[in-house]
Amino acid sequence: MKKIFLFFIIFLSFSTPYAAVFPTVKDPVKKEIKTPPFKKFKVAELENFLHRKLKFKEKVALFLYNHKIVKAPFNEEENAKGTKLGKKSLTFGLLGWLMVLLGIAIPFIGLFGLIAFVFSTVYGIKSLKYKKGDTNAIIGLVLSGVYFLLFIIALVLVFAFFRIN
Repeated sequence: MKKIFLFFIIFLSFSTPYAAVFPTVKDPVKKEIKTPPFKKFKVAELENFLHRKLKFKEKVALFLYNHKIVKAPFNEEENAKGTKLGKKSLTFGLLGWLMVLLGIAIPFIGLFGLIAFVFSTVYGIKSLKYKKGDTNAIIGLVLSGVYFLLFIIALVLVFAFFRIN
């Protein structure tokens, strides 16, 4: 019993006093470590790395990894860039529809709407590469897609009208 008591006295004498009272200080020089982005793996790459064929369950797990985990951007810079491009896509989509509506009253203004919808499509696709599921980019793509569909229908009707006459 004396040995155990002596052991605890010696053990407690080496402990830091007031350790729970003082918070730890972050090193101001040390920067935060960013985790690397998630990488999409291909089945052939993993099979070459492991020197064996993947089982069906492993292929399913790899598919889920590639489509669920890798989906989100890993840093805020890409997220902000995707948001900015999504807003541009929405803006050009709305501007394009405004040009189409003004084109009813003013001739040839509707053609500027076509250019705006091209920009809306390009910015929407780029935005979705950086930020999956960006609502502004999706709305911009839908606006430009509806315009392109109506534009094609209008061209077909115009050619059909002139074909009849």
